[in-house]
Amino acid sequence: MPRWFQPRDPVLLLNQGRRAYKHGEDRVIDGVLGCRISGQTVRQLSVNPWLEYGGGIRNGPLVDVVGSDLSTDDLRSGQIPAECGALFFETLLLDPTTVTVARDVVVKRAGKQATPARARARVLTPAAAGKRVQVEQSMWLAAALDPQLDLQALAAVSSLQGTLPKPLALQFWRRPWTPIELAWEVAWFPSPGAERDWELQQTDFALRAGLPTGTEVAAALTLRGRSLLTPAVARTLERQLKRFLDDEASGARDEATPAEEADLARVMRDFASLDVLGASLSGLHDVLMARSPVPGQAATPAPDDWQPLPAASALWLLRAGHLRVLRARVIDAFGQFHDLAPAVLDAPVRSEDLVSRAGPAFLAMPPRLQEPARLMFRLLDAQDDTREATRQRSPVCGWLVPDHLDEAVEVFDATGQARGQLQPADDGRTLEWQGVPGQQDALGAPPQLAQPQLAGFVQGLLDHGLRDRERLAAEAPPSESALSALLRMVDATLWTTDPVGRAGNEHLSLLVGHPLALVRAELRLEVQSDPRAAALQGGLYAPARTELERTPLPVRLGEVLALDDGLMGYFVNDDYSRFYPVHESLAPQARPSGPGEGYLGSMALPPQTAARPVEHPYIDRAPVVAIRPGQRVRLTLVLDPRGAVHATCGFLPRKKIELMREHVAPALEALAFTFRVGPVLVDPDTIRMPVPAEIAGGWTWVRRVNVTTWQEDPVVKASQDALLPDVPAMLSEGWLKLSGSLAPPADT
Repeated sequence: MPRWFQPRDPVLLLNQGRRAYKHGEDRVIDGVLGCRISGQTVRQLSVNPWLEYGGGIRNGPLVDVVGSDLSTDDLRSGQIPAECGALFFETLLLDPTTVTVARDVVVKRAGKQATPARARARVLTPAAAGKRVQVEQSMWLAAALDPQLDLQALAAVSSLQGTLPKPLALQFWRRPWTPIELAWEVAWFPSPGAERDWELQQTDFALRAGLPTGTEVAAALTLRGRSLLTPAVARTLERQLKRFLDDEASGARDEATPAEEADLARVMRDFASLDVLGASLSGLHDVLMARSPVPGQAATPAPDDWQPLPAASALWLLRAGHLRVLRARVIDAFGQFHDLAPAVLDAPVRSEDLVSRAGPAFLAMPPRLQEPARLMFRLLDAQDDTREATRQRSPVCGWLVPDHLDEAVEVFDATGQARGQLQPADDGRTLEWQGVPGQQDALGAPPQLAQPQLAGFVQGLLDHGLRDRERLAAEAPPSESALSALLRMVDATLWTTDPVGRAGNEHLSLLVGHPLALVRAELRLEVQSDPRAAALQGGLYAPARTELERTPLPVRLGEVLALDDGLMGYFVNDDYSRFYPVHESLAPQARPSGPGEGYLGSMALPPQTAARPVEHPYIDRAPVVAIRPGQRVRLTLVLDPRGAVHATCGFLPRKKIELMREHVAPALEALAFTFRVGPVLVDPDTIRMPVPAEIAGGWTWVRRVNVTTWQEDPVVKASQDALLPDVPAMLSEGWLKLSGSLAPPADT
């Protein structure tokens, strides 16, 4: 069974919140810790103590300073390792606070080295000697402060003897700042018309134009709370990229080039140290439900862990409105805090779904069901609406195949057997039902269809055909029929989901469209109700629940932007007088199609075919299904079996259903198409006709021998040879029948 869903509390992200990197997540260190062995510590530094009168440094003997020169203590002891003494003296040599002692050592030893040969040179002053000592000591400090500096390059120009320690060995003191909590205050502005002020778009709701937003008046609620700050966003981004790169390395996927993988690896490292903290506005939806957790309970309370919200005056089981952050304070582990500036709160950077025309300071909160809910979108057994479809129980009620030559629709049952054809009458103003060529049906007999949904579809078009006859007779020039409107809507939909016909046979498509399945489905909205809520929330819950169960909520079927969506349209609750297209934008953008329509000029010239909107009462102009909690809506889908069907309601995750191969393959192999042809001259003994070699399948010629008798003969492909039959040619009219054109090719 599908999961139950509830809206999550909004999340605030703080950029440059001075995230604490206590566990190395700043990636300052490259992740490799250099190790040294005994004898590799820094043992001495050397300083040139001489200065020429011209200001240049004289090349003379250097003065060496060792660690023991900087301390009177001797750590040689049998109780501690010898390496501890070496580390102690290394620390003294690299410690900037020992510069005074080191300079005195340099000046003193330089004075002893002075000779008459250096009469023009003089020893540095203590201050100058101290600066040279600082230069040597600061080289390692520079590497510790700037991780971009090359430690090995610095060691090459330094007089320090030994292997420099990694910069990780040095930690500079700074004022601690460890943000752990966000204190916030927000205002809730419900929409005056609740969910009626919002319109379902392609994936979510948007505020209707021209209506008040609800932010013009005082807030209905002011909420305060505290939430933990975490770097979960940065870690999640890093983890997702790492999973992708691991899959690339293991061969599980091969989507990125080596250069792109290197770029993604750098981005992954940047994400890991991203200075972004997130905090959820925990408890926001609980307050809108007029309840709060009992203190001391788990982070995710059970139904018994709630208590009534004191002084609650309203309850929103279906929230819709706006939110505004009034105040926000970042608090760290030591009690320090930082208040976000009002200018930041008045113009936050909002995600696309939170943007609202109410103003830059407001966050859109589109309609959401507060209680656990789920949208049940199921295929039903075509023979029994009370059972769901399985591999053995097919949801297919029948098959429809557009006939491009006759601007008709061929009708087949669920097994792929032909049952007849809907086609324009000779007067062009109404529709007629044509029986299957070759079957002993009475001339002009009504459709004999056992499947109720298939019969309802055919009868709905025929009923519109009767009304079209009267309407078209009064129009000059006449507009289009219901059948023409249906075919043009199918064509307009295919231009969005399969614009280049990649999934069909380009040769067969000149004669017929791809078979469309008439599929039975059900839509059901379930919203959980807690019987203890009435007692918990006083007299607020029962009226709100009653109002919710009376509220129709929109559901959009199909997706014009998804190439894997195969829905052409649908009928609601067995009402076959109105066809619901996938989207309201398709009818105004439809192009003319049919015999003699469209662009018929030279291929060298650009087509100048303008849109001809579909304006027929058979086509619904606002194709959205309205459903209430607990209601079942039966649907009959017109579906391209190559694609799925998406159900979008905005307040719950999108649902998707599709046909199984067992529902489709046997019927497609059995489909046989007929095309009215004639009169033509044929050889009575051998029917020869020029049939297209690019189309698979077998061709036969079906004709009436007399009023009650049919004859079906195989068609021999005509050649360029001149043939003189022994018997005279006869004039015949009938139907070319194509069988097995959709069957899979035989194994070779």
